[in-house]
Amino acid sequence: MEKTATSKRCNTQYSLKKPESKCKCFVPTGGQSGDNQERHHRFSQFVRNFAERFKNKLSSSGESTNVSSMNVKPSGESTNAETHPRKRALLCGVTYKNKKYKLKGTVNDVRYMRDFLMNKYRYPAECIRVLTEDEKEDIFSPTKKNIQESLKWLVEGSESGDSLVFYFSGHGLRQPDFNDDERDGFDETICPVDFMQEGMILDNEINSTIVWPLKKGVTLHAIVDACHSGTILDLEYIYKPETNDWEDNSAPSKARKSTSGGIAICLSACDDDKMAADTTVRKFQDEKEDIFSPTKKNIQESLKWLVEGSESGDSLVFYFSGHGLRQPDFNDDERDGFDETICPVDFMQEGMILDNEINSTIVWPLKKGVTLHAIVDACHSGTILDLEYIYKPETNDWEDNSAPSKARKSTSGGIAICLSACDDDKMAADTTAFTGKAMAGAMTYLMIETIKKDAEITYGHLLERMREMVEQFNDKSCLGKFLPTFFYHRKIQVGFPRILAK
Repeated sequence: MEKTATSKRCNTQYSLKKPESKCKCFVPTGGQSGDNQERHHRFSQFVRNFAERFKNKLSSSGESTNVSSMNVKPSGESTNAETHPRKRALLCGVTYKNKKYKLKGTVNDVRYMRDFLMNKYRYPAECIRVLTEDEKEDIFSPTKKNIQESLKWLVEGSESGDSLVFYFSGHGLRQPDFNDDERDGFDETICPVDFMQEGMILDNEINSTIVWPLKKGVTLHAIVDACHSGTILDLEYIYKPETNDWEDNSAPSKARKSTSGGIAICLSACDDDKMAADTTVRKFQDEKEDIFSPTKKNIQESLKWLVEGSESGDSLVFYFSGHGLRQPDFNDDERDGFDETICPVDFMQEGMILDNEINSTIVWPLKKGVTLHAIVDACHSGTILDLEYIYKPETNDWEDNSAPSKARKSTSGGIAICLSACDDDKMAADTTAFTGKAMAGAMTYLMIETIKKDAEITYGHLLERMREMVEQFNDKSCLGKFLPTFFYHRKIQVGFPRILAK
């Protein structure tokens, strides 16, 4: 019968090939001492060294080829007493193998981070827990359950002088915050390998699991290489390098975000608050009659009204300016694995409106001879109408966007055209750059100004002119760093290519 042994240093359980074997976890004698300034100085050096090492080692392919385990079993004699200070790390790399949203370099990321911690900062190999899909043992797969258990393991028994590292490389998403503990109204999440079945891990849970328990003298270094990861640890303060100052990130609800006296530092790949601003919603909110407020119910009813009773020769327009989000697709009707959404004014209470619903409400009913023009100035709006084809201007060709599940996306013979502010995985911009004063959606402004100059312009020329205007402006300013490439994907219904004729 196989026996197990538990490391006295990092509390990891390992199987022993020989019954008489014992495990020992090496812990360096040097501890973490000094004041907070010294800690920050060491961490800054840590980051610089890691960045340089990662830059030099990153392979051009990005694919992981070495499948040997990165989890090392302790060897030698074990001791009965726990020794502090100690070093412990949890490294998670999720590739989402065989999924449409798979990533290629995350296992390499983990391997480089592990080597860096061992070689530069002498983290013992047996005190580094690695979760990747390349690991053969199920307990080291980056499932939701395993990540949750490993987060608890990371901080368990930590004492003054201990140095802990949490590293995550994978997908990150965000969802509406229903607890009033986020200043921007959204919870950030990380996505385990089984998030489509088991769900995501929210920043609230990460905070309560590895931030709350940190005692005085314990330091946690978190590095999260994922989308929407700006406040993924939900810490109390955000450092603003442009002002060399700290921004308050405490919860409006007064919910706890603090440690128990220790230090928690998080480096994230990107901000989590870069969403398109909305002037249209504010305007509607001023309406006296409730039926004209952009609530979920009113938008749903108005979409039905838009197409109701339409006949051949009718021309319909749907315009939306507001927030757009995306969420995992559970019906296998999206080629990229995500549903796109628009956010009504009450989406925090009533939920978002999915592209599936928009398609079935205003695309399916279109009879022959009816034309729908949709303009959606929102983030993640590339395929917000879920149409069957995507126009590719660089090749002047059409890309298939039909559902893998064979779900319907077509009209009843009519034509549906949608112009969107950005790709499904991009953010849209609201800016004063073109107007000089008033805030406006960049896509909306460019479209209207272009059509004003040529009311008979074709869709093909419209797209060309708008792209030219962006390029001309980018030549004169740095706005190109922030604006998305407009209409990189253009959605359009089958049978419509002739309308793009020059």
